[in-house]
Amino acid sequence: LRRIEGSRRVDELSVRYDPDAISSYFQARPFRVIARVLAVASECSLFILSIVLDKTLDKSRENERRRAAEFLLLITKLGPTAIKIGQALSIRPDMVSTAYLEQLQKLQDKVSPFSNELATRMIEKNIGNDVFYDISSEPIAAGSLGQVYKARLKSNGDVVAVKVQRPGVLQVIACDLFILRLVAGTLQRMLKSHTDFVDLLDTWALRFFDELDYFKEANNAQRFIKSMSPVPMVVIPKVYMEYTSGQVLTTKWIDGEKLSEIREANALSLVNTALTCYLFQLLESGFLHADPHPGNLLRTEDGRLCILDYGLMTEVTEERQLAMIEYLAHVGNSDYVGVAEDLVKLGFLPDQTDPRMTTTIVPEVTQIFTELLRGGGARKVNMQEISNGIAKISKDYPLVVPSYFSLIIRAFSLLEGIGLEFDPDYTITKECYPYVAKRLVTDDSSRMRKVLKYFLYSENNQLNVTRLEYIFTSFQDF
Repeated sequence: LRRIEGSRRVDELSVRYDPDAISSYFQARPFRVIARVLAVASECSLFILSIVLDKTLDKSRENERRRAAEFLLLITKLGPTAIKIGQALSIRPDMVSTAYLEQLQKLQDKVSPFSNELATRMIEKNIGNDVFYDISSEPIAAGSLGQVYKARLKSNGDVVAVKVQRPGVLQVIACDLFILRLVAGTLQRMLKSHTDFVDLLDTWALRFFDELDYFKEANNAQRFIKSMSPVPMVVIPKVYMEYTSGQVLTTKWIDGEKLSEIREANALSLVNTALTCYLFQLLESGFLHADPHPGNLLRTEDGRLCILDYGLMTEVTEERQLAMIEYLAHVGNSDYVGVAEDLVKLGFLPDQTDPRMTTTIVPEVTQIFTELLRGGGARKVNMQEISNGIAKISKDYPLVVPSYFSLIIRAFSLLEGIGLEFDPDYTITKECYPYVAKRLVTDDSSRMRKVLKYFLYSENNQLNVTRLEYIFTSFQDF
């Protein structure tokens, strides 16, 4: 650990994700990989056996809470990669039972901390030993990658949050990703899917590694502060670059309450504020915060939304922003030829598309999207219908999920999960309409005017009064 502290590299591993370098590193250390696989198998085997026995003896319901507690302990033992996956599931009440949900939510900020002595040494090694005073005796929160202390700066007395990276975390994550990459490649070959599982994993891993570089996170935060300046309901904490390094990040301390812990009747309105904020990122600023779990979303004392943690970000080009809005208009008009063109622009379909295939396959794609984006989350989705549609498409058509889109899906899936905690029938697409209407009505660009005109007028050039009323009602809601 002494060798790791303050270092930007560990042996031949870098904080920049390089799958080839990681592969070379662990191919030269096969016993370390085998040890990790055996350790994971050993930790998981007893839990899996317990689940099988419960089903065999018809005691699944009786033992559910006990198994949920065991599952939380298992994920914690498996390390940061498993914890990240568990955190994503912890806000999906439509995908995880209540007993498991209650346990997984403890992962947001209750991961076992490492020692204060190590944290102090990391701070001193990275930014000096005479920077803070009145620092909290224990971490305020501990996550899979680091832990946070509350302190004051000696230079000006500002109250700050000091995030310190967990020593040795790079080695563990790199090994897990090497193993997962082998698994993804095997699944790719077995299922013969057009979706590149390895590419999707690499995209996620690239962002995951970005979270290990606190310099990068600090720069992301400064850029995010500028990009979100037109949204007054959102607070982004100031970053103190002079007290930040690759493994220690210092930001302004913000008092607030987690979005998931608010129980007032108006809590859902703040969830919708968060959704509007993320739509602004997706469709206007083009710089999207891709990790909106409840620990990163706070309601401040003055009722605004505070967004924390900028390690996981993604960018959306202006062309793709416009293509997404055009897609919504084409779906609304059941214009499947237009939908096909949008899917090409968004990267779901190749540029060379057989028009005959478009007329038969794109309605299937639209039906799948419609089913997935219904209200109520996964519990109300007809998975059999989706599976049949995907199977039908996969036989003849190279439909893929672009890697950039996986992070967009992640962000909005997390937001939907928070909304479902307050309203079991929460419909994220319905809540998106006011913002989309605002964009259509106020954007003066020629392309957006064309989309608005297309949406409001039918093929015979007659104004659709119902749609006109719908657009302006939604705009009023915004």
